Amino acid sequence: FPSHDISIVAASPSLVTTAANNKIIDAKQMLKMKDLTAGTSNGSTSEILIKASGQDWTYIGYSGGAPMFIDLMAGHINLGVNSAMGSYTHIVNGKLRPLMVFSKNRLSQFPGVPTSFELGIPIEGEVWFGFMAPKSLSDANVKKLGDAIVAIAKDPAYVDQLTKEGATPMALNPEESKQYVARDLQNLQKLYKDIIK
Repeated sequence: FPSHDISIVAASPSLVTTAANNKIIDAKQMLKMKDLTAGTSNGSTSEILIKASGQDWTYIGYSGGAPMFIDLMAGHINLGVNSAMGSYTHIVNGKLRPLMVFSKNRLSQFPGVPTSFELGIPIEGEVWFGFMAPKSLSDANVKKLGDAIVAIAKDPAYVDQLTKEGATPMALNPEESKQYVARDLQNLQKLYKDIIK
């Protein structure tokens, strides 16, 4: 629906995980395996990312991270793709094992987890978090709301918590957010064309 971009407040790379007790030990083993089921929780983007591995796995779409993580930890699916931030708590609690991050750089929170680039899959993928408002909101109120959210997003405690959990804190104003979303859509369109042939 038509909307205003108010503020993008964080971004987090997509992370492939498996249950801690799953037979998959690491990404190199994963990429050699057949007949795996991969749960995706961020719409078609997650499926496109993991399809870049070149494997003919079974993809199961979920409406969100929570139901996917339940099935993943219960062993109903082999792999899950979600943001590093969304997966963080389950990993540190020993429920999930991180296998690969769709990024050029390793995560400082999980330095032992290889990137997609290291594994020969030169694809980046991230999930961004932000605020939007109905198009009917006046420009003055868009600015007021954007200024308020940006101020909160710069709070040191907020920044520290997001960084700890594998996200990149951001505090974009409405115009910056609009440009960011436009660039992301362009990148996704290119990704779809490159992967879906």
